[in-house]
Amino acid sequence: CRIESNKVVYGGTPSTDQSQPQTKEVGDAQKRKQQITNSRNAYDTIRSLDYIAGFHPDQATEAAIDLALFLKIPWSVVPCCVFPREFPNRQINGSRVKNHSQLIEYLCTKHEKIRKETLSFVETATAKNVVLYMLSEDYD
Repeated sequence: CRIESNKVVYGGTPSTDQSQPQTKEVGDAQKRKQQITNSRNAYDTIRSLDYIAGFHPDQATEAAIDLALFLKIPWSVVPCCVFPREFPNRQINGSRVKNHSQLIEYLCTKHEKIRKETLSFVETATAKNVVLYMLSEDYD
């Protein structure tokens, strides 16, 4: 996502003509134009990734890490929600992962070189401040 003038643009770049306000319909049409609609384009897009980032990625947390590990590219993720009912196979020491600290521990078992840092803001019930990441050299 890219932030410009207090607005967030998802799925690509905004129109260069900032003098004309965009309607919701124009914005939706631009998003549809940018959607990947066939498997070859999806494959090419995934293989072209240089970095994967996830800030509060919810159910995509583990998949984002798994994809980065598979592609052997740098990544960072700030896991937040655990979703124990949706991921009953996540386990640490024979017990289901049910809280944030267990999720962090579980995710760190995916690769021996996963790094963990605490970000410089206060953690709350809904805003977590632990980032997991790997750099290019961690794959050597």
